Amino acid sequence: MDLFDDVTAQRRRLIDLLSTLTEEQWSTPSLCSAWTIHDVLAHLVMAISTPLPTFAMAMVRSKGKFDVANRKLTAKVAASSHEALLARYAELAESRFTPPGLGAIAPLTDVVGHSIDICAPLRLDPPFGDLDLRPILVFLASDKALKGFVTSPLPNVQMVATDLDWQAGRGPEVRAPARALIASMLSRRPYIHEFEGPGTEVFEAWVAQTKA
Repeated sequence: MDLFDDVTAQRRRLIDLLSTLTEEQWSTPSLCSAWTIHDVLAHLVMAISTPLPTFAMAMVRSKGKFDVANRKLTAKVAASSHEALLARYAELAESRFTPPGLGAIAPLTDVVGHSIDICAPLRLDPPFGDLDLRPILVFLASDKALKGFVTSPLPNVQMVATDLDWQAGRGPEVRAPARALIASMLSRRPYIHEFEGPGTEVFEAWVAQTKA
C-alpha cells in the first residue's frame, strides 16, 4: 500500500467519525483559529477541489497572503451543509492532488493534522486506525515541512516517539506519543501535557510562540 492509499483510508476514517457528530459538535471551535469543526471539513474539501488557477487568483486578490486566500476560499465552501460537505469529501476521498513540489506525504499530513484539529476539542481519539505515523514524523522533522506545515525551524531538541520506533533532532530529549509530537510540530497544543524529558520546556516554548 502506498501513501496515497493511506491518504484515502484516513479520509474515509474521518468521514465515518464526522458522520456521527451532533449539531452542537459541528459548531464546536476547532484547534484552527476562527474555524469550527464544520469549517475544518470545508477546508479539507476546498483544498482538494479548488482548481489551481482559482487559488492563484485568490492569492492575487489577497495580496499574496496564503492564510487570507485560504480563509476566503474555505468560507465559500463552508456555506454548504454538513451533509453536503461529507458527501463531497467522500467523492474526493481518492484524490491524488498534492501541493506543487510535494508528494503524497503532504495530503496525508494535512488530513492527519486536521483530524487532530477536529478530535481534540471534542475529546475524541483521532481515528488513525492502523496508520503508520512515522512517515509524517519524518516529513515534519525535515526542511520540506517548512513549506506550509511547520511554521518555523524546530527547536534544538531530540524528539523521541514513545509508541513507535522513531527519533530525530539533537539536544535535550523530549519524549511523547507520535500523535503528540505531530500535533506539536504543527503548532497544536492539545497533547503538550504528554511530553516528558529535559527538552520539554524548550519544546513547549517553541509551540507557544508559533501559530496554528
